[in-house]
Amino acid sequence: TPEVAPFGLLLSTLRNKKALVIPPNGTASVMSTPDTLPFPADEIVDVKAKISGDGTLTGHFDLSIRGDTEVVLKSAFYAAPSAQWNQLAQNVAMLMGYAGTVSNVAVDNPTGDGPFHYSYDYERKNYSDWANRRITIPTPPVGFEDLTAQPAEPITVGAKGTVTHRASLQVPEGFSLLTPGSAEFKSSFAEYRSSYSFANGILTSERVLTRKMATIPATDWMEFREFIQDVMRD
Repeated sequence: TPEVAPFGLLLSTLRNKKALVIPPNGTASVMSTPDTLPFPADEIVDVKAKISGDGTLTGHFDLSIRGDTEVVLKSAFYAAPSAQWNQLAQNVAMLMGYAGTVSNVAVDNPTGDGPFHYSYDYERKNYSDWANRRITIPTPPVGFEDLTAQPAEPITVGAKGTVTHRASLQVPEGFSLLTPGSAEFKSSFAEYRSSYSFANGILTSERVLTRKMATIPATDWMEFREFIQDVMRD
């Protein structure tokens, strides 16, 4: 178990592997390591933002992450002095698809047993396609990476758990929005649902993806692709 990992968590490369177990008393034997995490790999992203008439988005991001990504982030923030946390959060935001500026980063204790929790303020000028009066929800992508060809090995999609992305976005006075309809997709390995509403100048959205399996048989590749494409169109 890595230094900052919660008790009982093995990295994905060590799960479901054969290991020689030598008890203090008794006969040694070969056993398998656990193939699951000791808890769901949940992720929660809450965004409260507003967009100005010139297309500048400002907001506050609150993130709580459990599982393999939790260990990566805890390790990175634990190794870096607090003076570098702002830049580190900026780098993570860029990897999540946010090209704006991060500031006022607040990080819970990276060595704690609970989920990794941090927050920051965010600003991005010329947000989305505001010039053409079209915008995207200011939350990260939800879903899996697409595969254009059938793989030879089972498809790894991450530990079982639920990803929840919520956002509220205030638009300038005098503007109205057309929102997409709610969606719901189910498969043998995952479920996805989304909801959108607009009232009193505020767009509210929620997207929820639940992984029911950590790996998917290669023979289910077409079902996997169809599910991904449905989610990407939402």
